Amino acid sequence: MTTRTPAPNPRPVRRTRRTRPGYRLAFADRFMLAGSTGGAVYLFALHLAHLPTGTATAAGVLVFVFALGVLVTVKRLPHLRPLLEWRPRR
Repeated sequence: MTTRTPAPNPRPVRRTRRTRPGYRLAFADRFMLAGSTGGAVYLFALHLAHLPTGTATAAGVLVFVFALGVLVTVKRLPHLRPLLEWRPRR
């Protein structure tokens, strides 16, 4: 049995940002993600760790500022694949 040789590609395909949709997060999405992280730390510190309100607030704000700084500084976020990929049978 003979195998087919692939035809040479006349022009190489350049990868652009538009290759994968949803690759970059908008600032509102980054702000919301940082806010939910800081809020979760605040609730954990206040209700589960039984810290004073001021300490819990300071911890939540600190985590919020740190997470927002990281999310704004990082330009390219990793593309996460879904855990389950359904592939058709061949």
